[in-house]
Amino acid sequence: MDSLKFFDAWGKINAGVLQGNLNWIGQSSECRDIETVQSKQRIVQLVVYSNGRTQIEGSDMKLKKNSTSEGTGAFNFTVLYGVCFPSRCSDAEVKTTLEKMIWQPNRNSLETDKKWIKIGKVFSESPGKLDAYFAVAVTLYCLLLMTIIIATIMDYVLSVVKQQQIQFHQKITQSSANKKSFDTGQEADAEKVKFERFIWFKFLLCFSLRRNILEFYSSNSSYGTISCLNGIRVLSIAWIILGDSAEYLVNMKPGVTFYCNNALFLFERYLKSFAFHAVSNSGFAHDTFFTISGFLSSFLTLRKLEHVGKIKFPFWSRFYIRRYVRYTPPLMFIVLFIVGIWKVLGNGTGPKWQPGLNQVDDCEKASWANLLYVNNLYTKYKCMIWTWYNANEFQFFLLSPLFIYPMFKSSSYGFMLTLAVTVTSIASTFTILYSQNFPPGNAFLTDHKSSYFYNKNRVFELLYTKPWTRFSTYGIGMLFGWFVYRRPPPSLRLNTVYVVSGWFLSVGIAMSVVYGLHDVGNGSLPTRDVNRFGSAVYNALSRPLWSGCICWLIWACMNNYGGLVDEFLSMHFWTPLSKLTYMSYLINVLIIQFIYMTTNDTFNFSIVSFSVLYIAQLVLTFGFAAFFSVLLEAPLVSIDKLLMNHDQHLVNS
Repeated sequence: MDSLKFFDAWGKINAGVLQGNLNWIGQSSECRDIETVQSKQRIVQLVVYSNGRTQIEGSDMKLKKNSTSEGTGAFNFTVLYGVCFPSRCSDAEVKTTLEKMIWQPNRNSLETDKKWIKIGKVFSESPGKLDAYFAVAVTLYCLLLMTIIIATIMDYVLSVVKQQQIQFHQKITQSSANKKSFDTGQEADAEKVKFERFIWFKFLLCFSLRRNILEFYSSNSSYGTISCLNGIRVLSIAWIILGDSAEYLVNMKPGVTFYCNNALFLFERYLKSFAFHAVSNSGFAHDTFFTISGFLSSFLTLRKLEHVGKIKFPFWSRFYIRRYVRYTPPLMFIVLFIVGIWKVLGNGTGPKWQPGLNQVDDCEKASWANLLYVNNLYTKYKCMIWTWYNANEFQFFLLSPLFIYPMFKSSSYGFMLTLAVTVTSIASTFTILYSQNFPPGNAFLTDHKSSYFYNKNRVFELLYTKPWTRFSTYGIGMLFGWFVYRRPPPSLRLNTVYVVSGWFLSVGIAMSVVYGLHDVGNGSLPTRDVNRFGSAVYNALSRPLWSGCICWLIWACMNNYGGLVDEFLSMHFWTPLSKLTYMSYLINVLIIQFIYMTTNDTFNFSIVSFSVLYIAQLVLTFGFAAFFSVLLEAPLVSIDKLLMNHDQHLVNS
């Protein structure tokens, strides 16, 4: 029976080859189930080529036409083939054995119709080890958990003592006791909770699970809160998760797609459709967050500067320290999770887990870049590659006083300075795009059969993550914050005609930005025929235009011009969810990767199946974000509020 399991676990040719089903990975669970010989599954890269040279670039395997055989119909494609071998066999031995099994004709043969096969990389199931990183991670998590338990118990004891005080005072009030006994009772009760006044106790209570659950997930908003931002944040992070889900499904290495078994059908049928542009253009949600961040940094800081009056050094030092302390611990928490625990979660799941271990190695070598928020500049190692946004946003925050303070001291000078830097950012984006001749849009919208299918890593490195190309939307947000500060709602009233025109213009621009490249995406306008100048103009202006539309949306809602849109975005339902957006962004890619890399089978894409998968990922992301937020992020918010009580004293000291 074990012999049958051994061969049955090997990959088989599946239906749907013409739709891109070239992932014949077999059954890793059946291979592990062999009892006579301990075995494990490998996934082997088989590169098939005809009438030309093979093209293998490490583990980056792409279905592409052979450039040396243009016009002859020659092509290369990669098959990911699962094989079951004894565990004691190394990957090199497996590769050598398979090479002996495969007959390869002489390269000088005149039989040009014969196919050539070359074995590339071998992916094996590599269990993560319980090393020092694992021990440190578990120890720190246990310390955090113990702190939370102690704080929760102390908070419960305090609530019981206070309740007893209330009952005691009520009894005294209702009785005919004299005033002296009442005063004596007050003094005695005051001694019971004297320890509550100590700063260390207040700090400890910030970790109380009871308080954080009640406060963090409360739907109550403080006075002056711009409530429409809650809905915008939640919908934006949901859009990012939607795009990441499709992105990692289609483009995760080591192949054209490692997890989808009908990639060509997906490209032809869905990625070219009009509706799917909303998925492929989810990157605009990052610009929404940049805009909101720039808006709040300038608007709130300008109001605080007006309230404080004379500015001293403690104000700006606390301005930076609070920001770093508020956002870095959750990031550190996830980095520690990756280097310590992430690598062991996939043990026993199969060889598809191995590609996910690359980020473990990168985080062990370069997590310092993430914690210093320079990982978008130092790109030798890519730890949590999606946190390029966090690095940019923090860098912009560091520079924001250079624009905000001039806005406060000299309104016109500060405005012109911010506008000049924003325009410079747009110009730098245009220059890079034009010089590199990048096509419009992103890889999703580019004809995958064309030689113009650009190197996405190159776009990511040169353009997508750099602060000098990303500042434009943050700068527009800062300018908008300055405008709202100068003309606070509802000081500026508009005629109905202008309001309606503003909505039509905003919606029209937003739709044009998202769906404007439909002809390029569906192949009716090949990317090689797109004018280089026009392509650069679109990529340089699309994000600032999107940012402008978000500014109009916020302004209209603040001035009661939002109507049903404002009512929808300001629903109390969004308030607790909006507090989870930061943690959701940090963990959403990990959840997506875990689902894709631990499943034994590949994914057959359809609208229904992808929708179910997306909803599951969305629920899991917000669920885990809620759990981690209560444990870590909510205490930081409470500590921040505790420190804020001393702000005015420090500024005026």
